[in-house]
Amino acid sequence: MATCTIASVCSQGLSFQKPRLWRSSPASLHPLPHIPFRCLPPTGKSGGPLPFLGSRFNLERGRKKAPAKNQKKQGKCARRPVAMVRISGDFSPGASMVGGLLLGIATSLHLALNGRITGASGIIRGAFFGDAGATWKRAFLGGVGVAAVAWELLQPQVYGSLPYKGLVPAVLAGMLVGAGTKLANGCTSGHGVCGLPRLSPRSFVAVATFMATGAATAIAATRTNGFGLGDKVAVAHEKWPIITAIYGAASLAVPAAVLAPALTERARRSGAENKKEKEPSTAEPPASSGEGGATRRKGARAESESASAEAYKVPGGRTGPSGETPETLFVSFVCGLLFGTALAVGRMTNPAKVINFLNVAAAWDKRQGGWDPSLGLLMCAAVLFNLISFNLILKMPRPLLRDKFDVPQNKQIDAKLVVGSALFGVGWALYGVCPGPGFMNVGTGRVSFLAWFAALLGGTLVAMKLVK
Repeated sequence: MATCTIASVCSQGLSFQKPRLWRSSPASLHPLPHIPFRCLPPTGKSGGPLPFLGSRFNLERGRKKAPAKNQKKQGKCARRPVAMVRISGDFSPGASMVGGLLLGIATSLHLALNGRITGASGIIRGAFFGDAGATWKRAFLGGVGVAAVAWELLQPQVYGSLPYKGLVPAVLAGMLVGAGTKLANGCTSGHGVCGLPRLSPRSFVAVATFMATGAATAIAATRTNGFGLGDKVAVAHEKWPIITAIYGAASLAVPAAVLAPALTERARRSGAENKKEKEPSTAEPPASSGEGGATRRKGARAESESASAEAYKVPGGRTGPSGETPETLFVSFVCGLLFGTALAVGRMTNPAKVINFLNVAAAWDKRQGGWDPSLGLLMCAAVLFNLISFNLILKMPRPLLRDKFDVPQNKQIDAKLVVGSALFGVGWALYGVCPGPGFMNVGTGRVSFLAWFAALLGGTLVAMKLVK
């Protein structure tokens, strides 16, 4: 049996395995030159000199070694290529961090001052279909709308481009997002930004579900042009300024309309109190006849006035209609303005960035431009900020402008939560838009975004009927 050195083997063009000396760890490997070893044919199959091994064998060390798939036949030892994560050139870590911090500040301020959780889907649902908190929700959306128009006029690049040419994906995605967020009672802001910091079990299940279904949908939709629906009912991508004008006017008019009654009620009560203080006391002693009845009537009237005033009262003696005050409504408007600014700064308003985040397969697919983890960085920044701030705020006896916190207490994990989160994940990944950014995108004046938002309201209405 012939023996040869490494140099002679390379000159003869035979396959070989370099003997290695393991010293202390696999990291310290040193080849031993000019060590004689037996040469085997470059077959690597069971027909070789040692058929029971079925692979090339290093007789010097006596160990079985798997064949290198990428090794060249001329005896050059080629290393197996390592799969590297490909990051997209659109990755914006700085903007994502700033956007996440602004998102955390907006939601924390809303909780500290008004005692409310900032869930975009619930706010949109209450503002358009009406509920007990419709007043402050409309003020909040007014702030988001003002931010949307301002960014459209100053820096429209934050909205990116449409993912598909057709209206069908937009309508389908909007209906899935609307129905899913109603069933799950939350979206990326309610369950993600505000639910995870509170360590809510429902939010952990919801986030895991819609992230998983969103990733699967984004991977499949990217490779199939939206499951073959991307060009259905194609519309022009031009912006309609009339839509932006109406949207901006409504964003200013609606908060003013809900703030005006609060200011009017404040002025009326202040005037009544001042007038009562200035009037001299003209009370006469009660007459002997009917004294008990008059006393009872005065007592009932006083109790009625006291109950009416108590219904409007909030800490500090400030009053307003429906439990809202000018201060709480103004805070909701400002928090909405900051919330919309955070979404624009973090580029959550760009559907392409959202889809490229959910499409994790782009990290290894050379045919695509790489994976964009910007949205994940934004979510992490917002959640970590709120993880500290929420736990400090909720230790307060009450919020600064109201008498109690309105924090969800439901901890039940049911099929409705899982199904709703899965539907939301599919719709979110299909068009790259969730409720908060979707409401802002309407301000761009694009028909596709308007159709998406109309479909969201339709899906929400259908889910509300089904739940009842």
